[in-house]
Amino acid sequence: MSDEDQEIIDLFFQEANDYFNSIESILLEFDAEDAATFEVDERVHTLFRSFHSLKGASAMVGFLRINQYAHRCENLLDSVRENQIILNKEVISALFDSLDVIRKLFDEAQSGEETLDLDASIKVIDSCLENQKNLETQKIVKEQLVVQSDAGDAALRIEKYLSAFVADTEENLGKIEELLLSAEGSLVENSEWRMPKDVVDEIFRNAHGIKGAAGTMGFVALSEVTHHIEQVFSKMRDEELSIDSGLLGVLLESLDFIKNFLIRVQEEDFTEEDNSKILKGLARFSGLALSEVFSSQASAKVFSGDFSDEILAAADSLKRAGHRILVIEVGISESERLPGMKAFLIATKLQENTDFIGSDKPVEELVNLDSVYEFRFLIDTDFNDLQIKDLIRIDGLGSIEIKKWELQSDQNGLPEKAPAAQVAKQGQQNKAAAHPQTMRIDVDRLDNLMNMSGELVINKSRFLQINQQLREILDCRYLTSRAQSFARDLQNTSMMPELDNPETKALKARLDFLQQEYEYILNSLNEMKKAKAVYLSFEEALHQLDLASASIQQSIMKIRMVPIGPLFGRMKRIVRDVCKELNKDVKLELVGEDTELDKRMIDDLVDPLTHIVRNALDHGIEDKDQRQQTNKDQKARLELAAFQRGNAFCLRISDDGRGLNLERIKQKAIENNILSEDALNKLSKKQVCELIFHPGFSTAAKVTSISGRGVGMDIVKKKIDELNGYVEIDTEEGQGTSFTIALPLTLAVQKTLLCRVQKDVYAFPLELVSEIIHATEKDVYEIRKEPVVRVRDRVIAVRGFSDFFKKSHFARGEKSKTDLTLVIVEHRGEQIAIPVDSLMGEEDIVVKSLTQNLGNISGLSGATIMGDGRVALIIDVMGLVDMHLKSGTMDEREGHA
Repeated sequence: MSDEDQEIIDLFFQEANDYFNSIESILLEFDAEDAATFEVDERVHTLFRSFHSLKGASAMVGFLRINQYAHRCENLLDSVRENQIILNKEVISALFDSLDVIRKLFDEAQSGEETLDLDASIKVIDSCLENQKNLETQKIVKEQLVVQSDAGDAALRIEKYLSAFVADTEENLGKIEELLLSAEGSLVENSEWRMPKDVVDEIFRNAHGIKGAAGTMGFVALSEVTHHIEQVFSKMRDEELSIDSGLLGVLLESLDFIKNFLIRVQEEDFTEEDNSKILKGLARFSGLALSEVFSSQASAKVFSGDFSDEILAAADSLKRAGHRILVIEVGISESERLPGMKAFLIATKLQENTDFIGSDKPVEELVNLDSVYEFRFLIDTDFNDLQIKDLIRIDGLGSIEIKKWELQSDQNGLPEKAPAAQVAKQGQQNKAAAHPQTMRIDVDRLDNLMNMSGELVINKSRFLQINQQLREILDCRYLTSRAQSFARDLQNTSMMPELDNPETKALKARLDFLQQEYEYILNSLNEMKKAKAVYLSFEEALHQLDLASASIQQSIMKIRMVPIGPLFGRMKRIVRDVCKELNKDVKLELVGEDTELDKRMIDDLVDPLTHIVRNALDHGIEDKDQRQQTNKDQKARLELAAFQRGNAFCLRISDDGRGLNLERIKQKAIENNILSEDALNKLSKKQVCELIFHPGFSTAAKVTSISGRGVGMDIVKKKIDELNGYVEIDTEEGQGTSFTIALPLTLAVQKTLLCRVQKDVYAFPLELVSEIIHATEKDVYEIRKEPVVRVRDRVIAVRGFSDFFKKSHFARGEKSKTDLTLVIVEHRGEQIAIPVDSLMGEEDIVVKSLTQNLGNISGLSGATIMGDGRVALIIDVMGLVDMHLKSGTMDEREGHA
């Protein structure tokens, strides 16, 4: 069993426990009510949905005993909802017993041993199903269900399971594509290469998983395509077919069909796309003639079971297309008074659980047949004989025969009985861990959880401020010292000799009064000491809150972190397709696939990474002839590497191609009136390289389907800026080019340095703060009318907030009369020193966006709420450095002075 299959099974076990708890809670509510019968309310609908979800989820992981038993419970509750059965204590008791049975089946699935006999439990449910209000009501409702069940169930499935279906299908699709692309490399190196059996088996399983999910959702066209892919690999498993470049191309084209289908269903476009071209391509390798795949006419030979021509035509066509078609022949016990009703129940079960083709008598007429005891049904299914028998088992069933369908043109008479299959125990096939360790969580819920943890951090900061204020208030050491001194003075004064005169007596009385007042003050001081002891307990509790909130925040951030590997995997197909189109031979190397990044940021990196990779393949890497002329290996190298640098995530895309032509870039910049020739000559190599990010900039000689319109790199720059990151370019002509994307590990929380400027508080991202220095008036001087400061062997421009935000603090050219605190920030090797009034320390802050309310503000990346409720603005260091550079070099500014 693959890790992916195990992950799905673990998820099922986790979800099943939730369903069990929900069902039991509702049943206990009903059981506690003192009533003979109960109204059908929302609780009944919740029970129905829970059993329905158990049924669907168990089918997806292959636990068919759970699936079939949950389906019986679902039917019972459906009858209750449709007022066919009165909801009473007997039904509640039956549901309690059923829940216990499903839990035992659940334990069986975990242990892999089937020991539970379901016959007695099934009879209990069936007896409840037969206690109907009246037969006529059931007949009418059943007739309506026959017409509406397909559409209604499909709508319910799409609404409830679409997101899970898309996620699972994308995962299976990615596995298939990765394995096929690996096969292509082996084919190039060895034309006699044969795909390993374990790879064939894994592709077969993934294709089978897509087919099953598509069938469950009712996506017929997708199910047909994946069924044919499955058939191709079935032939490979039987060594009847080998893979070659032609088959590989058809398979990749089939995967593109599935990808486009997923895109459309996510946009709520559920129209079935024409898959005939894909099926024709697959048929060439599956050994099926085109006429067999698309046959829509019945064979002239009519099966003696009296199926209609339309049903026979459908069965023959599906059989020729490789489907497993079975004839189910059932006999109803002659002691039954309503055999047609029993046949109708069987037909309904087959319609709900298999691809039902038809019956020898119209399904809608079965309920009226009171003297017919033998019925035949045609189905398309992957269920084995034992599973089918368990599916249609009902009271009054006399006999069941299951036969393979044979083409009418190939055989006269009845099809022969299928040989008895050796059925392995289902639990052993699907053995799973008893304690699931993983679960799937919606990203929006994680976002909400992150926001709530952010509020917790803000309130924690508020408590820390209150704690500091209390510390200052309750620090009564100075007051105690003064009181003690005052007490000594009183005592010394009271010990003076008494003089027998009115003045001294009055003084004595006054001293006695002061002594009493002192005792009162002393008692108050003792109470404050008690308060301080309580405060110390509060401080300890606050410390624990601080640790817990930090742990919660870190845990949520880790939950959001996912490996970059799947994003790299998507690039494999892009490299393959572009190389085919350009006739280039490129080896893709992946490094650091396990490096983790915030899930939201990975999603946003798809477009930038795609543009850079396509440009590298088109512009950067030479064709085979050019590489041969420059004595390079004809197989070019393209490397995608992910790694962590400090508190930043880095993604490097490097090639060994021709490198950027700096002179060509300058020439194009002049042609497009971006900069003058003089200005270009003053730019550094790094600044020249960054001109390719200018909107509409392209050095391509012609526009192709891959590149040349000058929009790709502009999109890269814009998207990376939105993520508070930056792109570095390193190039050597004739040697290659490297793009390095640097991003914060998460957009939700940042480590910052808080500083005060006048009455405002600003937060600098800590990873971009190079150092902090203290300077005096003589340390800051001017070069060509610009304030600068010397830090060791470097001269750094001093840019106050007035230069960026039009504040009066530290105006251009003004020299401070007091000591300066300078925060030196750095971005892409450029440093600037920003004066602040005071430092408030480091703090983890929760980032709040300004875009929604104020739009994009140059130099600011967001805001945060301080513990005292004030708003602090977060400095966009990269933006400030860019603004500093765009204002011109010192030489240019001197020229305009």
